[in-house]
Amino acid sequence: MFNVFKGKTSNYKVIKVFKNVDLKQALEIDMLDIISLVQKEIDSLGGKGFDYYELNYGAQKISNYNQLLKVIKRKNDIFQILATDEINSNVLLIDNQMLNRKANLKDGLFTFHFALDLTLFNAEFIQGFLISLYKLVDFDYAYLVDLDSNYDITTERKFKKGLFGIKAEVNEEDNKWNQNAGKIKEGFLKKVYLFNVINNSQLNNNAMQFLISSKVGEVKNLNENLSIWTISSDELPYASEKLKMFFV
Repeated sequence: MFNVFKGKTSNYKVIKVFKNVDLKQALEIDMLDIISLVQKEIDSLGGKGFDYYELNYGAQKISNYNQLLKVIKRKNDIFQILATDEINSNVLLIDNQMLNRKANLKDGLFTFHFALDLTLFNAEFIQGFLISLYKLVDFDYAYLVDLDSNYDITTERKFKKGLFGIKAEVNEEDNKWNQNAGKIKEGFLKKVYLFNVINNSQLNNNAMQFLISSKVGEVKNLNENLSIWTISSDELPYASEKLKMFFV
């Protein structure tokens, strides 16, 4: 756990994407292609491009993209990349833990966190971006969440000051997600957000079928494997409570 939002306080729309992977699938994911896609999308929105990178939890720091290319082509042990700019207007964190030899995993979770400056975000952008990203990583689950730089991008918890620096506390909800994240292709949902991208197993689980039949939110297809489920802020408490009842 570390703060990827270094610098001034900013507000972000964070796109979080997850994929259950084995080693073969993890090796097929091209992180450079993902970075290039995100950079292209930021450019199209008029945002500032990446000019700073950290690899494997800051084990190596790189100041430009050309250097990043050289390092990744030379090394085969890169499992995490943080990309940002000098003022952290946009932040990308890619984590492919199956490639972390120290973790010694049989299967794992590929995660993609893209924090886009809230002033650049628009509703028309998101669906096209997810379709483009899916062509590179056929992900299993995604959602959007609003965060500012006082929050941890992974747990979505607010940082608190302690004797040894800042930290974000992990609670029962986080533990439940960590224990069940490998089951998203079997229908497990982390929680309810205003914008959710769910796979067919999630769509057809008992909780979702109850909520859909109760006319909570709106469902539309993203592609043959994924659906977008959006709900209003007024519907959020009810949907969250029902989901907890089904995933005890």
